Amino acid sequence: GATVFSSGRVFNDWLTRTRADIALLTTDLETGPYPYAGIPWFSTAFGRDGVISALQMLWLNPDLARGVLAFLAHYQSTETSVFDDAEPGKIMH
Repeated sequence: GATVFSSGRVFNDWLTRTRADIALLTTDLETGPYPYAGIPWFSTAFGRDGVISALQMLWLNPDLARGVLAFLAHYQSTETSVFDDAEPGKIMH
C-alpha cells in the first residue's frame, strides 16, 4: 500500500488506526485479501461491504480492491436457483 504522512498528529493517528482496523478484518483467501464484515458475529464475506471497503481503501491499498473483485467474480452466480436466490451475473449479498 501507499505510505502517507502528514504534519498533523491527529490525522496520522487516525490513519494508523484505520490501517490496523482494516488489517484485523482482512482475511487472505485464495483470491486475495478480503475484508470481512465484522468480528466476531460477521466473520464472513459480504459482497456490498467488501466493495465499499475496497473502494474506500483504494488510494491506500489497491491490493484489497483486487482481492475483493477476484473473490466476487469467482463466486458470481452463473445459474438460476430459487433456493439460493441466484441468477446469472448476480453478486452475493
